[in-house]
Amino acid sequence: MSDKQKVSLLSNMNMQTEILESLNWNEEKCKELMSYLDKTLNDDILSHPTVVLKEINEMFGEATKQIIKKAFDAYILATNLHLSRSDCEH
Repeated sequence: MSDKQKVSLLSNMNMQTEILESLNWNEEKCKELMSYLDKTLNDDILSHPTVVLKEINEMFGEATKQIIKKAFDAYILATNLHLSRSDCEH
């Protein structure tokens, strides 16, 4: 296993633990959240992240929303989606 894979695995475990803790260690709620995220993020019509976060807050609470927001922010930075470009062809 490469160092990058180890960091990714540890990061994933850390996030899973944070999510479970935010849900008071309720594994069923965690499954519901994962199912919601899977459906929402793989839907044919994408929802804006602010809409997803609002729904997560309503369904799972503020603490869980903040953890998912942190994951969204990390993804945005890692993929350079935070850079606005007018020369993008897509």
